[in-house]
Amino acid sequence: MPDLEKLAHGYLESEGFGVLEQTNGCIVAQRLDVGGGTDIRIVQTVPPTKVPNRNDLEEVVDLRSNYPDARATILVSSREGISRDYYADLSAEKVRLVVPVQFFDAPFKVETAPRTTSVIGDIRKQAETEVRIPQPFELDGGDDGGDDVFDTLLNELTNSEGPNIRFVVGKAGIGKSYLFRALFRRMYIDFLDSKRSQRLHSRPIPLLPEHLKGSNATRINHLIQTFLHDDTASPIQPATFSWLLTNGFATWLLDGLDELYAGDDEFFDDVFNLLAELESQAQITIWCRDSLMTSSASFADFLDMCIDLDVARVYRLTGWQRTHKRLYAWQRTKGREPKSREDDPEEVTTFLTALDNNPTLRSLSSLPFYCELIFDRMRESGIPAIRDDVELLNSVIDDMVMRERGKGLLDESCFEQDGLADWMEEIAVEFIEGQGYADTEQAREFGEIVLQTDLSDERRDDILSSLLQFPLFSRSEEGTGRVVFAHELIAQALAARFYLKAIGKESTTVFDRLTSVDFEDPVLLRFVASRLSPKMSSFVLNQLRIGGISEDAYGAALFLLLLFHPGRDLVARENLQFAGKNLSGVPFKDRDLSGHSFVESNLSRVSFTGCDLCNASFKGAFLSRTRFIDCRLDNAQFGNTNRIESIVFGKSVIHENAAIRERLHKETGMALEVLADPCPTALQIVEIFAKFVTRLGKARRNRLDERGLLTGKRIAGAASSNACVRELVQSGYLSGPDVKRRYSRGAGDAYREIVLAVKDGTLSEGLSTVIGRLCHRSGCLHQVH
Repeated sequence: MPDLEKLAHGYLESEGFGVLEQTNGCIVAQRLDVGGGTDIRIVQTVPPTKVPNRNDLEEVVDLRSNYPDARATILVSSREGISRDYYADLSAEKVRLVVPVQFFDAPFKVETAPRTTSVIGDIRKQAETEVRIPQPFELDGGDDGGDDVFDTLLNELTNSEGPNIRFVVGKAGIGKSYLFRALFRRMYIDFLDSKRSQRLHSRPIPLLPEHLKGSNATRINHLIQTFLHDDTASPIQPATFSWLLTNGFATWLLDGLDELYAGDDEFFDDVFNLLAELESQAQITIWCRDSLMTSSASFADFLDMCIDLDVARVYRLTGWQRTHKRLYAWQRTKGREPKSREDDPEEVTTFLTALDNNPTLRSLSSLPFYCELIFDRMRESGIPAIRDDVELLNSVIDDMVMRERGKGLLDESCFEQDGLADWMEEIAVEFIEGQGYADTEQAREFGEIVLQTDLSDERRDDILSSLLQFPLFSRSEEGTGRVVFAHELIAQALAARFYLKAIGKESTTVFDRLTSVDFEDPVLLRFVASRLSPKMSSFVLNQLRIGGISEDAYGAALFLLLLFHPGRDLVARENLQFAGKNLSGVPFKDRDLSGHSFVESNLSRVSFTGCDLCNASFKGAFLSRTRFIDCRLDNAQFGNTNRIESIVFGKSVIHENAAIRERLHKETGMALEVLADPCPTALQIVEIFAKFVTRLGKARRNRLDERGLLTGKRIAGAASSNACVRELVQSGYLSGPDVKRRYSRGAGDAYREIVLAVKDGTLSEGLSTVIGRLCHRSGCLHQVH
């Protein structure tokens, strides 16, 4: 059992109390209330080896004579051995006796008012009705994984000692949210059982897109504040909420927040600080798309820091095999699992045979969401004749509309021409471009626009209410003021229709709206590309040629064109020019790019797979996690390595300057330019600055926790990171550490010097002086290049 006195002291401080007295395990703390009153607490802590006795109570009573308005509590590790007489004495003196699971806790509203509308209630209700099929998984780092991740995660989250951060990753439709809901429900039941038995247990905390409502902010502090407002039964400070996590009394589970994870570095800084805090016991699990781990630079950097601290673990959900599909079909037809050696019923056999005999259906059904759609289609109309997932989803959406029309629930004569389709697509775009939901009032406003103007108010209201009950949407969100799609992939298919119409109207702003699309898992872009007409593709191509697309949107437009045109010679045939362009994240697969110029281009996270890059020029291009897979690079020109942060060949990520030069020389047969022998300490300084500024010279973050600052790449022969940080603080390039052991970057001229050092490797006189004091290499010029 941990030190109760130390924990009680920390807990009270997190709640804003100042300690007035502390002696013999007894704490007197005071907090000024907003209304001007005073809240005084007396907490007597009893060591685990001791049974509380009359002396403990008398000490509390004596103290309270000095603080007559104080609330008094005796905190014990267990009630075992306490007599009835002692309880009677406590009652007479109006002193509470509690155990840690009661004292260090923030109850949910649903526990004190079960009928309260809440996110937690929605999760539990939905999980109770869902039947979860085992979810196979793999573990990053060489472990084999297993047939069902549920028990593995439950065991680790129940028994692990922190700090630990776990990532549950997989494609959209693979069942991440099913797992999240089932795991939260089980952990919550176990917690409530433990609390009733007064056993110590961590409370699971679900953090979801619903907790970002009403704000454009994508910071964890807003997420927490909304959760505390909406779901906790009594007021609690955000600092206390974090304290409960870092001291092992709460476990955070985050799902559906991909936009937040990819949004800015400061979210990850906040999370990293919780993990890196001294003696932290933080347990955090994040559910997200697997592609984010490579498509988001901030996510990748965060993961690297966590791996460096040995606190990260990645679980990759994999597709269903035939055994999983069989279990699913049994649950749908019989509501149970098959018994050992039990023959399959006819409907199960028909379903599995159809999958076995059709490679498209077999492949698609490995994704649980598509497996469900295919099963439903076969029940309704036999084996579906589909070519791909795009056709499947579009037909499912069209069938939904037809069913609602057939039931008499949709009268399209009440809508303007194409009004219903426009409304669904607008809501889908709001969902995709927003935070994973659309606002109910905004959905009604969109509905007002597409309805006929001569409808009565009553009829109009009836139709709008019916629209919000459309089967496209999740039923679990009623009463929350939010519209959430039953599945993200349905929203992506509808949003693709919206973007197609915009391209058809020759709007270039549509490409700016597509910049947030995940290039690693480009489902939405594939949907758009599958229905591009030749006229639309010509418009995209022409805009790429004439520069009619903004710098940030160029990559999205190019990728769309690449998806539409599979021709290996497309780039040369259409005379596309990439020099100086922002191609960040664009994947080039099986393309002839020989002799092409990527001079001064942004190639961060670009992947070249099966490409001919012979004689291509990469001089001055920015490369960060740029991948080359089965490519020909003979005679390709890379100039020097001053803008090459990292390259990837196969599974090897190469960061070191000398190793990058060596590998590129091997691949190209060309020696890279070496402007000067780089100074290891100068390179280490740049690595530290790169935590605050991107290699393109853009601000990354303002401050960083000490452990985060000191983790990462170590340059051989350089001064230690500790020594570099101390010197940079003394010279004004960094400031800190503050009371939370955080460092901030300099401002003004110091910041401009930092940017030049990271972006171009240009060292100011001041930085050269700093490096000269740190570097003891004989004859060193203290240069980056």
